[in-house]
Amino acid sequence: MTEQEKRDLGLWYDANYDPSILQEREHADMLCFQLNNTPPNQAQKRQELLRTLMPKLGQSVVILSPFYADYGYHCTIGEGSFLNHGAYLMDCAPITIGSHCFIGPNCGMYTAIHPMLPDERNQGLECAKPITLGDNIWLGGDVTILPGVTIGSGSVIGACMEGNRPIMVEFQALVAKTPYGMPRRTAVGFDYNRVNMLLAILERRFGLDFGIYDAYVNVVGGMKVTEPAADLAVVAALVSSHRNRPVPQGVLVFGEVGLTGEVRRVSAPERRIMDGVNLGFTKFVVPDSKIELPKDVRAQIVRVKTLEQAMSAIFG
Repeated sequence: MTEQEKRDLGLWYDANYDPSILQEREHADMLCFQLNNTPPNQAQKRQELLRTLMPKLGQSVVILSPFYADYGYHCTIGEGSFLNHGAYLMDCAPITIGSHCFIGPNCGMYTAIHPMLPDERNQGLECAKPITLGDNIWLGGDVTILPGVTIGSGSVIGACMEGNRPIMVEFQALVAKTPYGMPRRTAVGFDYNRVNMLLAILERRFGLDFGIYDAYVNVVGGMKVTEPAADLAVVAALVSSHRNRPVPQGVLVFGEVGLTGEVRRVSAPERRIMDGVNLGFTKFVVPDSKIELPKDVRAQIVRVKTLEQAMSAIFG
């Protein structure tokens, strides 16, 4: 079995010393070098280089320099997607980016996994897991996607506080019809009882029927979120998956959800918004409160009092 075959099967392979692997990466590196040194006004030449590097490139894709890929032919990018400056696709395994995705500056998608033991690392061993982004995904600046991650419909970015520091956290939800009489409720990184409460609020106040659906909530990256400000992001993820409607690009949400369906105020809204702005978010759905921001901040702030207003602001 060749090293390429091992790599494509997700097995450990020689990534650093195998001649054929090195030749493929050198070819991609040369194409990236030519692309990054081609002026923006030579659009046709840039497109030719991009399509040589990545044959599975959709129509009307815009990629700004500098751009880097390890192999190129493992990348699939859907039509109308945009990759800002500094994107790096480490495509040892397939990287799939859906249609109309917006990838902020300096984003990295890394499929490679290295051994934990130094001796094995020094042998050049590596394995790789694919990365998949669905349609209409938006990633803020400096986001890193790790091996094996899938982001699709039902993903929402929320602003949470860790001590005095805001952290942007991705919440995923999956709502699927249950084959059993009793639907399952599963929460990873978020309070299980709170998920049940939010589902009950959605049923009673928003008219969504979860009685025949399993519901899974996951906090991406292994984080554990306990603050109530994450409620609105979890609700948006559940609604997104239930309706199969992705959250639009550039939207960040936070707020506590009460039993009557009201969206309650949370601490430090200005800090959450400013950190979101710095990461490239452009629209913020937040509890109705007095928010004082610098005059030069360019962001759409949508203040909401109820869950109905919040979902309308998020999904239109």
